Amino acid sequence: MTASATARALPLLLAMPFAGCDDGQPLPPAKAPPAANASGAAPPPPQVAPPAAKPGAAEITAQRTGEALDESDSADAQGVPEAPRAGQVAPGPAAAPAAQPQVEKWMEVETWDVAYGGKKLRALRIGPPQGRAVLLLHGGRFNSRTWLELGTLEILAKNGFRAVAIDLPGFAKSADVVAKPEEFLHVALPILDLKKPVVLFPSMSGSFAFPEAVDHPGEIAGLVPVAPVEIEKWAPKLKGSPLPTLLFWGEKDKVIPIAQAELLVAALPNLKKVVLAGADHACYQDRPEEFHKALLAFLRSLDAKK
Repeated sequence: MTASATARALPLLLAMPFAGCDDGQPLPPAKAPPAANASGAAPPPPQVAPPAAKPGAAEITAQRTGEALDESDSADAQGVPEAPRAGQVAPGPAAAPAAQPQVEKWMEVETWDVAYGGKKLRALRIGPPQGRAVLLLHGGRFNSRTWLELGTLEILAKNGFRAVAIDLPGFAKSADVVAKPEEFLHVALPILDLKKPVVLFPSMSGSFAFPEAVDHPGEIAGLVPVAPVEIEKWAPKLKGSPLPTLLFWGEKDKVIPIAQAELLVAALPNLKKVVLAGADHACYQDRPEEFHKALLAFLRSLDAKK
């Protein structure tokens, strides 16, 4: 191009808008100015919200603390006492546990040894000292602990009776003292501190109890024979005795025939007979619930007649 041509094109180039930028991309077209409103004034420029300020260290700490409190189980767990809500009574100090009732000493079975003829006689006793006394003897294969294991001693005590079970001379823990069965209870009752007890006597122990009922009926309050021995010997001597009597027998007793019970029924006007169904000679072991129920009813009937 000649110099004159260049001089003529220069004004045209200067009049054209700048066509590019550093990256070679075209510039966006210029926006038209905003139109005037009805009043003729240009509208205010749009408001742009300033960027959110970054939280400082104190704000971050408070935020984290708030999150920890939200996750806690309760204000109390955070160590902050919680104010009672409307209508709610503030909790007071914890109440002391209720005192447990004390068990009377006489409700525990006591092992008691007394001297009979200068030798040891073993006894077990339980129940209130002022309760009606019940003396429990035993058969040839048993001893005083039979009544402990059967629960008879505890049942009697819980129902207000003073129960004493003994090992007869020469049995279990009692020494083999020289004592005639006919005299044994007459001597033993004062030693055992028993006044007018009801005497319960199974099987073999009939030879100790029947003589007392015949010779010293005023020393006892009643009889509870359980298929006792020597009925034929003692029934005629007991004929007409007013002693209250509860007679037990097992329906299937093969040791002493149940027919012998009728001799006592005929001799004692205040006798009640209880036959335990399906029970053997030691019927109290075969039917303990029925045995205890009938025994308690009999003892209570004696108290009702006072």
